[in-house]
Amino acid sequence: MNSYTKKTLTLLCAALFFLTVVPLAFAGDENSTSVNTELLGGFKFGVALGLTMDLGDNDRVESAEVVNGVVRVTKDNNYSPRIMLETHYFFTPDPEKDLYLKNGKFLGHQEGEFGIGPFVAIQNGSDDFIEYIGAGVMLGFRRGNTKESFNIGLGVVVDPSSQILGDGIVENQPLPEGETAVRYKETSQLGLLAMVSYAF
Repeated sequence: MNSYTKKTLTLLCAALFFLTVVPLAFAGDENSTSVNTELLGGFKFGVALGLTMDLGDNDRVESAEVVNGVVRVTKDNNYSPRIMLETHYFFTPDPEKDLYLKNGKFLGHQEGEFGIGPFVAIQNGSDDFIEYIGAGVMLGFRRGNTKESFNIGLGVVVDPSSQILGDGIVENQPLPEGETAVRYKETSQLGLLAMVSYAF
């Protein structure tokens, strides 16, 4: 991925983040109801623990070396735990719809105590302002008699700067003729994202 594309993606992600999260931090509560009756729905944000599984065509390689003329990968990174910041929008389903189980409850939660909807998650990095960005669907449940919720999300994540072996370099194969060291390159790759978050 070239520098221009990376900068454009970073700016778009930052704009999405500030358009959704920042207004929430300064929003008034003049129309809000009491904690006991407030619906879980609407925009929220939280801190998430995520696990990503690489879905790209190439392994993410952190380090490799040449042993007796053969390329040996010493460390890859296809499964990674991550701390991420997420924002989501929950819809609170109608109790007459099929999502509810018997007695107007879903997994023991009454109407307004759970929600489902899309989420966007980001992780910043040491080199890039946004290192990873993910999106998917999230299911949330209110935590007791509070405005907080525990959420479970599943989606995809984009790594715009995955390090893989360079063109012509293949794991467990000899180096191309005329080369003496392992080359790397950066590319964008997709991954599967599973996460749990705490929203407040």
